Amino acid sequence: MPVPGFRAAYTDALMTIYRLPGTRPYWSAPGCVIDKTARTEAMTICDRPARLTRLELMMPGWTATVNGIAVPVSKTDEIFQSIALPAGRAAVSFDYAPPHIRGAANAALVGLLLFLGQLMTIARSRRTMTAA
Repeated sequence: MPVPGFRAAYTDALMTIYRLPGTRPYWSAPGCVIDKTARTEAMTICDRPARLTRLELMMPGWTATVNGIAVPVSKTDEIFQSIALPAGRAAVSFDYAPPHIRGAANAALVGLLLFLGQLMTIARSRRTMTAA
């Protein structure tokens, strides 16, 4: 059954997915051609320096590189990401690592080592009890 004001983007026997009116592209930069290679990577060709807007939620932990060089990721439209692009061809890459991930990974490793040490202690004490 059609929904007034919406256009079907995909339909099959099970469902219909509608395109919302007024949506924007996930990647955009005025005066640039963007070839999206993945959700976190793109190749751009810009006539002049521009700002790339990526409709991904801006959160601490996002980093970006342009041609392999780290660039600051800023907030745009209150919740999305934006970076500066140079004129010409550029390889853009975004990466996310939750804040404090290294500390959490180190704590998990320490916990695993303590657990394995405890298992070894239990195994030794059982061997000692069965030998006696």
